Amino acid sequence: MATVLDVGLLKFFLPAFTFIFIVILTYALMRVVLQKIDDRARWLAAVCIGLIALFSGSAIDLINFVTPWFVVIFVFLFLVFMSLMFYGVEQPKVLDALGGINTIVIIGILILVLGISQVFGPVFDPYAPGGPTEKTIGGETIKTLFHPRVLGAIFILIIAAFAIQRITEFSGGEKK
Repeated sequence: MATVLDVGLLKFFLPAFTFIFIVILTYALMRVVLQKIDDRARWLAAVCIGLIALFSGSAIDLINFVTPWFVVIFVFLFLVFMSLMFYGVEQPKVLDALGGINTIVIIGILILVLGISQVFGPVFDPYAPGGPTEKTIGGETIKTLFHPRVLGAIFILIIAAFAIQRITEFSGGEKK
C-alpha cells in the first residue's frame, strides 16, 4: 500500500543527492581556500570532483554512511547550544562550555573512522582468503593498530595531552 510518507523511491535518487552534496561542499571549500581562482573554474573543478566521486562506489558508500551521523550530531549540538544559551551562558562562551572546538573535531574524526571501518572493512580484513594463518601486510597492520596495548597507549597520550593543556591554562602562569 502506498502512502504519502513512503520514502522508498528516494533510494533511487540517492546518487543524484550525493552528487549535488559533493559538488556544493567542494565548491564551498574551494571558495574559502582558493579565493584567487575564477568562479567558473571552481564550479568546473567541483563538478569534476563530484563526477569522479559519483563513479567511485566506495566513496559514495562512505559519504552515505557518514552524512546522517553528521546531521544528527549538528542537530544535537544546535539543541545543546540553545539550551546553554537559555540557561544564561553567553553566546561567545557556549563553545568553550562544551570543551571548545576540540570536542567537535574529535567527534568528527570518530565518525569518519567509524565510516571508514564500516565501508572499507572488507579491504582491511586481517584474515586473508587463505585462512587466518596466512599473513598479509594489511592484516598485520590492522592487528598492530588495533591491539589493546596500542589503543590503550594512544588513549593515555590523549588524556595526558588534554590534562597538560588544561593545567597550563588554569595554572595562573603568564604566557611569555
